[in-house]
Amino acid sequence: MSLKIAKNILVALFCLLFCDWSAWAQTVPFVLPDPALQAKALAGDVEAMYRLGVVLAEGRGGQDEVVAQGWYMLAAKQGYAPAQNNLGLMYRDGRGSPVDAEKALFWLGKAAGQDYAYAQLNLGVMYYEGRLVARDYAQARRLLEAAARQGESQAQFNLGTMSLFGRGMSQSYPQAARWFHLAGQGGDAQAQFNYGLMLAYGDGVRQDFAEAAQWYEKAAVQGYAAAQTALGKCYAQGMGLERDNAKAMYWFGRAAAQSDAQAMYHIGRMYEQGKGVDPDDAKAFEWYKKAAEKGLDNALFALGRFYEEGRGVAYDLDAALKWYEKAALTGMRQAQIKVSQLEARRGPALPSGDGGAKKPGEATPDEKQRKGDRAQ
Repeated sequence: MSLKIAKNILVALFCLLFCDWSAWAQTVPFVLPDPALQAKALAGDVEAMYRLGVVLAEGRGGQDEVVAQGWYMLAAKQGYAPAQNNLGLMYRDGRGSPVDAEKALFWLGKAAGQDYAYAQLNLGVMYYEGRLVARDYAQARRLLEAAARQGESQAQFNLGTMSLFGRGMSQSYPQAARWFHLAGQGGDAQAQFNYGLMLAYGDGVRQDFAEAAQWYEKAAVQGYAAAQTALGKCYAQGMGLERDNAKAMYWFGRAAAQSDAQAMYHIGRMYEQGKGVDPDDAKAFEWYKKAAEKGLDNALFALGRFYEEGRGVAYDLDAALKWYEKAALTGMRQAQIKVSQLEARRGPALPSGDGGAKKPGEATPDEKQRKGDRAQ
């Protein structure tokens, strides 16, 4: 850094703290990355001031959050709502200066008062979460509804969540579905997935598996993992779509690549049942284990079953019991029954001798009559 630039940065910081903001602006020409935009800002163009703040805050051409905050302040003091919003967010998040709840609320409130949707959304979420301010669902609802009326999809999604759980309003599935539908139409992937779920279960709307699959797909193509898994299940089960195991595996694979445990579990099922792939217990075991390591109850149970039956892995009753116990701890009744059954089969430990232990090559009753898949 040249001495001239260093000197101007120090002058800028001094003016940020003690001087008039217009004096600070005159120190900036040496430290900003876009001379043309900077020239407009120095000529008094409020939008240019805001855009320079964005450039610097996002690190395009060199990040400098302190200077970015200064440009936002210049524009905000002239009533420019987008700058007021971004300035409020910087104070909220401690970017460019320490976290300051009072200033965050002040500047976000200024922008929200101008009916700026992003500020209404941001301030509404702060009241909803109780972040830097006392939680107030009524205030959150008022602000989110104001943003939602302007088509802000995140605000619509949040209102759907509030309606679904009865926070700040009476619980209403039809109302939740309406908000998720609106947000989904605006492209919000999570809202699209949620609306698909409500259609699949008939919560607040008429049950319609085909339409549910369409909404899952809207979210899935945006990369939303839970929707990709749900779409895979639709193809695997022929629910709302023509059964297609190859497409099911494709969508399960997309979701599994994002570490979605449900998708990993369903890939295991496809290998176990030979749907869309050749049957392969070893690969099924591998996928069940990936999902089990993330705590998925059905996958924990499946590992117990594979160890108990010696499928894809060596028969090991102790290991089976361990995985059934893990599944039982999630509250899975089927696993709790299995734990009781295996403990009864094992009986008290024997001090010596084979005690009737399984001999090499001898089949257990479960191996003689293998049971089908019971976890869904």
